Amino acid sequence: MKKMKPWKKLVIKCFLATLPCWLLWGYIWTFPINFVDKEIASYFQYKAWVHTRFAKPYDVLILGDSTTNSAYEPEYLSERVLNLALGGTSPPEIYYPFCDYLRLNPPPKVCYLSFQDTHMHGASTLSKRTFYSHLLTWEQEREILQQAEAYHETSILSPTMYQDWLSCRLRLPNKYSAALRNSAFIMRRKENQDEIRIYTGHRGTLVSHTTNEMADCEMQEFRTYNPPPFFDAYYRKILQKCEENGIQVRIVITPLVPNTKRTPQYQEALHTYYEKLKADYPTITFLDRMSDFGWRHFSDTSHHLNIHGALKFTKAIKRLYPEDFADAANNPISRNTIDGMTDYLQMENYPGEILRRVEDTDFSAVIIRWPGKGGHDEDVLAAVDECYPSMRERANPLSEKGTEAAVFFVNGMAKESNVEQNGNDFSLSDHRMQEPLRLHIENDAKATLHLPWQKEPLKIDPKLAMDMTVVILNHYDSKVVAVKHFAFSHGSYQLIPEK
Repeated sequence: MKKMKPWKKLVIKCFLATLPCWLLWGYIWTFPINFVDKEIASYFQYKAWVHTRFAKPYDVLILGDSTTNSAYEPEYLSERVLNLALGGTSPPEIYYPFCDYLRLNPPPKVCYLSFQDTHMHGASTLSKRTFYSHLLTWEQEREILQQAEAYHETSILSPTMYQDWLSCRLRLPNKYSAALRNSAFIMRRKENQDEIRIYTGHRGTLVSHTTNEMADCEMQEFRTYNPPPFFDAYYRKILQKCEENGIQVRIVITPLVPNTKRTPQYQEALHTYYEKLKADYPTITFLDRMSDFGWRHFSDTSHHLNIHGALKFTKAIKRLYPEDFADAANNPISRNTIDGMTDYLQMENYPGEILRRVEDTDFSAVIIRWPGKGGHDEDVLAAVDECYPSMRERANPLSEKGTEAAVFFVNGMAKESNVEQNGNDFSLSDHRMQEPLRLHIENDAKATLHLPWQKEPLKIDPKLAMDMTVVILNHYDSKVVAVKHFAFSHGSYQLIPEK
C-alpha cells in the first residue's frame, strides 16, 4: 500500500480539526430562521416582499420605522395597501428596499412616510439589524458606509465599522454565536414562523399586534429637531424617487404617548424642516402628530401603538384622505383580509373596540348585558356615537344596571338593526339578512343563540361571574369568531380571561 504523503495528512487533519467550524458556518448560512430573534424574522419576509413581482400591484405603500409600522392596519384601509415600514430602520435602510420594490413593480399612487425622531438622527440598528439580516445587497450596504464617511455621520462611523460589516456579510460565527446559544440552535423556529405568519397575515403590520397598554411613564421632553445631513440626504432620496415616479407623498408624524412635552423650539424646528421639504417637493403633504391618543392606545414608552391605537389612527387617516382609498369598494375582500380582521377581533378586550372594528365590515356583534348586572361604560356609548349614531338610544341600556337583560345587535355593513323582544326571546335582524338571529335568555347568565347557518344553537353558559357577553359573528364565512365575557369594574367592562 502506497504511503500517504505528509502534506496530505496535514491537510486532512486540518480539515477534520476545523470541520465543526465549517458545519457551524454552513448552518448559519442555511437555517437562520431556527435561531434569529423575532424581529429579524420579519426582516426576512420584508426582503422577500421587496423582491417580489406582485400579480396585482399595490396602490398605497407605507414607509418608515416601527412607530409607523404600528400605526397602520391595511385591512381597514383597502385591499391595495402594503405596510413596508420596518422596525428599527432609518431613511437609508428604507430607501434601498423601496428602490428594489419599484424595480419589479409599478409605482404606487401614494406613499405614507414617517420616521420617529430617533431614526431621523441616528442609525442605531444598522449593524445589528439591517446588516445582520442581510436585508440589503452588499453594494447597497457598502454605499451606505461610503456615504456615512462622506457626511461624517458619527452614529455609523467607528474604528471597526468595515470589520463589523464584513463579519455580518460573511455570516461569521462570532456575529451569530449569541443567537445560536440563546436559541439552542433550533428553538426559535416555530416562534419565528408564527411571527412571519402574523406579519404576512396583516400585510406587514406587526409591531401593534398586542393589547398591552401603557399605564404611565416619566415625562419625555422633545427639545430640538435637526436631522443630520446624512439622514436628510436619504430622506430626500426617498422623496426624489417618489417625485420621479409620480407618487403622492404624505408625511404623517405618528402620535406620542401622553406624557410627552414638545418645547416651542422643537415645534418651530420640526415645522421649519418640513416646510423646507415642501418648498423643494411641492406636491407632498404634511400632517403633524394627532393629539387625542391616550394611555390605552400605546403598548410601550417608545410610542408604539397597540391594536386599539392602530385602529383609531387608521380610521383617522381614512377620514382625512378618503381619495387615497376610494377604490376600496371596487376590490372584493380577500381571504387574507377576512382572516386579518378575524385575528384582530379575537384579540380585542373591550366591547367598545369590538363595535369599532365591526364598522363597515360584514362582521356583527351581539351584546348581552345580563339581568341585574353591568354599569355605566362611557367607551361603549362613545363607540356607538362614533360608528352607529342612529342606534344610540338602543345602546343606552348596555351602560345601565337594569333588572332585565339588554340586547344590542349591529352588523358593520348594515349600520342599522332591529331587535324585537318577546319576553326572554329576541329576534335580531337587519336589512341585509334573509333570516334573523334568535336569542333566548334562560337566566341571568345562560342563553342560546340560533344562527341561520348551523343546525345546533350556540350555547352561552360560561359559568363565570360576568356582566356582559359579546358574540362576534363573521358573515363572510358564516362563522362564530369569538364569544367574550366581561365583568364591570372601575367604570368599564373588563375582559374575563378564558381559563
